[in-house]
Amino acid sequence: METEKKDAILMVATPLQLLGAIEAIFFYRLKNYFLLIKVVKNSYNEAQMARLLQEFNIKNFFLMTITGRGAFGKFVQIYFRLRQTQFSYGFIGENGTAFRSLCFSLNTEKVYVLDDGIASFEAQRDIYTPSFGYLWRSRFGKLRTYRYALVGMTTKQPKNIGFFSAILKKPIAYEEVVTHKFENVIAYCTKTLQGIQQASNKNKVVFVDTPLITTQLLSEGDCRRVYKFALERYGSDGTLVFRPHRSQPEEELRGLVDSDGIEFVPNDRPVELDFILGGFPAMVVGTISTALLTLNALFPNLPLVSLDIRPGVVKNGRLRSDRKTLMFDLYDEYVKRGIEVVSLPIWDDHDDNKSKSLNG
Repeated sequence: METEKKDAILMVATPLQLLGAIEAIFFYRLKNYFLLIKVVKNSYNEAQMARLLQEFNIKNFFLMTITGRGAFGKFVQIYFRLRQTQFSYGFIGENGTAFRSLCFSLNTEKVYVLDDGIASFEAQRDIYTPSFGYLWRSRFGKLRTYRYALVGMTTKQPKNIGFFSAILKKPIAYEEVVTHKFENVIAYCTKTLQGIQQASNKNKVVFVDTPLITTQLLSEGDCRRVYKFALERYGSDGTLVFRPHRSQPEEELRGLVDSDGIEFVPNDRPVELDFILGGFPAMVVGTISTALLTLNALFPNLPLVSLDIRPGVVKNGRLRSDRKTLMFDLYDEYVKRGIEVVSLPIWDDHDDNKSKSLNG
């Protein structure tokens, strides 16, 4: 069988990963590529990616919907479909075993990892661990490795791995880091999407949310106090614009936040693209948010504030130790990049067992 040649395979599962893939398409001038999008049932996630595909006129893509336990079989089917194809580049967004094993098993000359939020730091650090722990950190362990090997797929990480990133600044050792600031995405928006409309976000303070309860970072009571602090400190002169995280339903969030003085905005675009199109606001406030890093890269002069929730995380005591270390390191990264970290006087003398329930 004759080998087919393509410029690249790009595999993504979130809006940020897709935005990075679009930048890579422009950056490397990719024409003949295979874009694989893993769709997880999350309305905000799907809506944002659908809008990105529409606005950037991306028509050459393959949607793979993941439900139940059929994911492995779908990845195997794609592997057999593409194993005779020669790719110049491979781009991986998600840190999951299946995505990486698929890309590592295909014939690619160079593999790049796209930004995946906080996980980008973990991925860069862990490529040097002998066990490649960031690939196989699961309860199935070696069993999952053998499963891929049985169908001819490899779990061996290639030596030609690098990073295509707006978040990472430099290599740790031998890996290549190609940095960008979404320059091509911005140029496309300026030329094709009627440019940057500065009026829509001007003079506003935007709070970029993180699902603090569902990720087991904070108790419900402490989460309420964080939101109250943000409103009192940064929304006192007008409306605080609240951007829910794509994994948290707005109605659930409204049960945690005093809605007086808060404007909830639609969550149908990644915040980075919203600011490119609508202009950047007076200030962006968050807690532990990837958006603070990407916005810092895109708009170096934009005031950014991270509310320090580390005391509340320790108090809550439910976060895994390795995730806690990663989160604490991220606050250090904020400081290095000039993002203001603000301490919160809200952690003492509270009994969270008496806090109001979501349905109460």
